[in-house]
Amino acid sequence: MIRFPRFKKPGLLTISTMLLFLAGGTAVAQEIAPASESGEEDASTESAQSAPVPSGDSGDSRVEAQQEAQQKEIEQLRADLEDLRARMDEEDEIDFDEMGASSEFEPSLDVYGFMAFYAGKWFIQEEDVMYGIMQNKFTFGITDLNIYFSGHLTETISSLVELRFTFLPNGADASFIPSYERVDNTYMDNSTSEELTLGGVIIERAKMTWQPYDFFGVSAGRFLTPFGIWNIDHGAPVVIPINKPYLMLRHTLPLNQTGLVVHGRFFPAASTYFDYAVTLSNGRGPTEEIYDLDDNKAVGLRLRLSYEGQDVGFAVGAYGFFGHTTDVTKAPGFAGEDGTTLTIVEEITERYQELAGSADILFRLWNFRLQSEVAGGYLKYRVRPLVVLPIVNVESPSGEYQPDFLRYSLYVLAAYEIPIVSGDDAMSLTPFVMVEYDVMYDSLPEYDTWIYRGGLNFRPNSFVVLKAACSYVRLPDAPNIADIWTLAGQVALTF
Repeated sequence: MIRFPRFKKPGLLTISTMLLFLAGGTAVAQEIAPASESGEEDASTESAQSAPVPSGDSGDSRVEAQQEAQQKEIEQLRADLEDLRARMDEEDEIDFDEMGASSEFEPSLDVYGFMAFYAGKWFIQEEDVMYGIMQNKFTFGITDLNIYFSGHLTETISSLVELRFTFLPNGADASFIPSYERVDNTYMDNSTSEELTLGGVIIERAKMTWQPYDFFGVSAGRFLTPFGIWNIDHGAPVVIPINKPYLMLRHTLPLNQTGLVVHGRFFPAASTYFDYAVTLSNGRGPTEEIYDLDDNKAVGLRLRLSYEGQDVGFAVGAYGFFGHTTDVTKAPGFAGEDGTTLTIVEEITERYQELAGSADILFRLWNFRLQSEVAGGYLKYRVRPLVVLPIVNVESPSGEYQPDFLRYSLYVLAAYEIPIVSGDDAMSLTPFVMVEYDVMYDSLPEYDTWIYRGGLNFRPNSFVVLKAACSYVRLPDAPNIADIWTLAGQVALTF
């Protein structure tokens, strides 16, 4: 993590205080050092008493001589310190009257992120319809590269930008019907004739926050939908399996929204806190990141209660979402009483109303972790488009219109962290098992999916996680899709 604070020169009052304390403390300690309880004196006292004493001197005169020498040392230290102060004051123009501990806020910018490297293979039978649709060759890839820019402008105003870098859409399957087409983002640099492959940037978050109190704050911009456990904290080093749950991959709830959030936290008891968030956004839609295609704003409410004890912890939360989604086409037309005024006419091609929600629970007992999330929604159409076949994303050749449908997804995960201590490094092994069930459309039961995952995570330090996992995917009602196995590994790290 890189931090860019507004720099301040070091205070010398602290240095001077420490020097004076050490000098004065040494003198006092030498003057009043007592003998041990056994009656034996320490080595310094014994050495001092064994030194020859001038004839006629008493013990008092010897103490006075020691005090005089110590006083000279203190005066010399003071003189050296004053000389140091004068030289630094001339060079840096430091106002020593204003130095010392300061409680004034200083703006800062933190830059940090995470990335993940993947290696894996899907084992799919050649006669299966999924063969060729899904990547079935042993593959390396960069699955995550996210960078955060966190700015603290004042004590109550902050900003956060999260950018995800990807090589997509290069290499993605653009279409299968009527003919296969793959996206090719390779272009030649005319000045050097070098061929370059363009990637993409996904704006995960870009928001401004005003937080005058813990219990009240307002954020505006692009924000993560506050649902579940791993949508908020979605970094590859944090998510235990290699792949995120299907309820996130299917976007059962919108993962991001553009609009406003009112949020806060209360502390009803020790180690206990209650979070809330009220969202107002464009909702879903083909252009929701930058503008809305209808006047119906989506609303949502998040509630979560958490307890973080030393050995036991739990959290339970829920999020509700209601919104409208609209898509349109635009074409030239004529308006006015005489029908001669040129204008642009919008035609609604799709419109539906969505009522969705999620619930999550997390339980921790020592090193054991049990968590579950469920999310789902009901879509009711006002303007129906043609049915789009899942996965291949092409319109149904039979010309059917999209019916209303229910979709939902859930998972249960159990994991146990085994601490390993080696020297100064705190390492850990975390075996886990996970079961998922996903209903893409209740009107198409052949796409209902069961996923069973198991694996082992090794964390050699707090910055790196190595993962190995096996998955078994089963679509019990699909006539042309056999069971699928996957083996994969991942290296995830924070920086």
